[in-house]
Amino acid sequence: MKTTRAFWAMVVVVLLAPSLCAQEPDLQVTGEAAIGANDVNAKDGEAARFYEYREIPDGLEFSLFDIRLKTADYYLRLKAEDAGQSDERYDLAYNRYGKFRLDYRWDRIPHNFSYGAVTPYTEASPGVWTLPDGLQSQLQGILGDNGTNLPQAMDVLSDALANAHGTPLGLERRRQELDVDYSLSAPMTLSLHYQDESKEGYRAIGAPLGFGNVIELPETVDQNTRQGEIKLSYAKKNMSMDFGIAPSEFENSLSRMLWDNPYRLTDQTPPGKLTYLLGNGSGAGQMALAPNNEAARYFFNGSFKVLKTTRIRASLSYTQLTQDADLLPYTVNTGLEEAYAGALSAPRETADLGADIANAAITLHSAITRSLALNAGYTYYDYDDASEALSIPGHAILDQNWVDEPMDIGYLSYTRESYYANLAWTVWNFTTIEGGYKSKSMERERGDDYEGKNTEDILYLAATTAPLDWLSFRGTYSVSDRDWSLENGGNVVYPVRNDALFAFRRYHEAEREREELTLNLTLMPMDNLGFSFIYLTALNDYEQSQYGLESDDHRSFSFDANYTLGKHNFYAFYGEEENEGLQSARQTTFPPHDVISNDPLNDWTAILADDTTTYGGGLDLAFMNDRMHLNLSYSYSKTDGKLLLSSPEGGNPDAAINFTEGLDSTEYTVAKAQLIYKFNDRLKMSIGEWYEEYTLDDIFRSDIEVDMVHEGYAFYLGASDPDYKYLVSFVQLIYSW
Repeated sequence: MKTTRAFWAMVVVVLLAPSLCAQEPDLQVTGEAAIGANDVNAKDGEAARFYEYREIPDGLEFSLFDIRLKTADYYLRLKAEDAGQSDERYDLAYNRYGKFRLDYRWDRIPHNFSYGAVTPYTEASPGVWTLPDGLQSQLQGILGDNGTNLPQAMDVLSDALANAHGTPLGLERRRQELDVDYSLSAPMTLSLHYQDESKEGYRAIGAPLGFGNVIELPETVDQNTRQGEIKLSYAKKNMSMDFGIAPSEFENSLSRMLWDNPYRLTDQTPPGKLTYLLGNGSGAGQMALAPNNEAARYFFNGSFKVLKTTRIRASLSYTQLTQDADLLPYTVNTGLEEAYAGALSAPRETADLGADIANAAITLHSAITRSLALNAGYTYYDYDDASEALSIPGHAILDQNWVDEPMDIGYLSYTRESYYANLAWTVWNFTTIEGGYKSKSMERERGDDYEGKNTEDILYLAATTAPLDWLSFRGTYSVSDRDWSLENGGNVVYPVRNDALFAFRRYHEAEREREELTLNLTLMPMDNLGFSFIYLTALNDYEQSQYGLESDDHRSFSFDANYTLGKHNFYAFYGEEENEGLQSARQTTFPPHDVISNDPLNDWTAILADDTTTYGGGLDLAFMNDRMHLNLSYSYSKTDGKLLLSSPEGGNPDAAINFTEGLDSTEYTVAKAQLIYKFNDRLKMSIGEWYEEYTLDDIFRSDIEVDMVHEGYAFYLGASDPDYKYLVSFVQLIYSW
């Protein structure tokens, strides 16, 4: 209903405008409207992925209404696309030249995840998911407090899942934006920007109650984000400035998600570790959802021409972030009060979180001579967590067990800095050589603990040349070296349960050496024939990392060709992309399973690789003095994922078993044929078909709808979307005036 009212309100504005402006002798009214129909044929059944971010109606479609009014003093436009559909868009624009400008946009964006998801749960109220008490009581009686009859309980749950019902998985976003510019005087402009976006629907979320009791549920989404900006701009020949404030607000109508435990109706005091593993302690689980929060950014931007050939640009901003939502209790398991009397209460009433962000950037561009230019810059970003410190006596693990480990929660603060300088030298009139240096750093603190500083030095060299009218080339090469300030030459060691020490670092902090090469060649041997080649390689070596990510390499190549013969056009493209990473890990002893082994023979490695190939082409043929066009296009892409596991001989266990096939393979094909006939200068018709096919083979994907209880003491929504083949026939009439 909101869509209809918004649309017709804008239509009335535009239709009344000509009569209101009847005295305008130079009024020009132009526009375009399109109406059509589709025949959508799903060859293998409906698939949400085909409609993931769009609607393709099977029947009548109002695809376009665009009307424009123009005089010497103003411009007014209303544009509606896919009116009445779940992906409809509207745009109202008005410009009083030199005085006032307004642009209002309204957009509806669907996101369809799955049409086949099912669950035995019922949403009793928003975010609260329940099961029949009788089923919970029956399974609790079978399983027992110690979980001794797990196989029998799993059988009963498996039978109950046969009565699971369908549940929607999809989101709808509604976004509206308003931009207004008002000229206060010749050099000054007041600008306003406002955006409001709501998001509603359901998406899949993991809701575990233990290592073994894994549940997938729909997450209820009802969120709204509002952002605004007001700024004052001043512009003259040699300088421009603007300053303002940009507030934002995020609102979530749900603070938590609550769901029943299928294996228990009543809470219990955990009898041992098995309770946590099986999720057999609490009758329900809870999970905090994204909290309400606010932000405000104050900013200044300026550009100043300080010399005839030198310009300086500067940006300053200060941002405040606040989040003071009510905290959830440690647990909803009443049985944990025996372990900690305050388990059913929150650590404190509200989160009392906040952060201050200071950001500054300055750049300089100077033409030193006619053939030599200097570019330099500096950026500073400081994130200072101003949250109230929080000390807790312990915590609940998935509402099952209480862990008596007092903890001071330290919040993360960090500072990023970078500076760069480069020179560009024009040799002759067709070649430019560039060289430069850049340094980046990040320093972190978590509470009172200093986490070190990364520093990365980057050198690069580039050349651009066009020695002939039909030939141009650009090449860029860069090398970088990243260090970490902490002990052992940048290595950080983490103690594990047996007090052994290992050089294990998070990849974004670890020492790294990187090389990158980009080559771009463009050829136009004839005015109507062109070729483009791009090659890129990036090699990342984490040579100091004993475990975790050790290397990460990327290579890609692409080719494009275009040929024009009179009013006919032909094009083709081809691309390859390869990504490969090496990871290492140390396994636990065997048995027991909770102690990291000290034996290097228990090191495992994994090589993960993705290869993508894309190709296609098309043509546009013109006939009958350009009154008829035939468009044909085709594209195909395939991505293969591979995994190679390795374990050294003599390890305990030496059990690396590789897959006989790849991890996954994805193929996507689109073919389209379209005939456009122009009856006259105002009316034309489009008719055609397109075919779209998507297939996914994945070793982790299962076609079992929901009952995966016997596969691993868990059940899921069965939301894996099927492969699809769609054939869409369409006809469209387009009228212009």
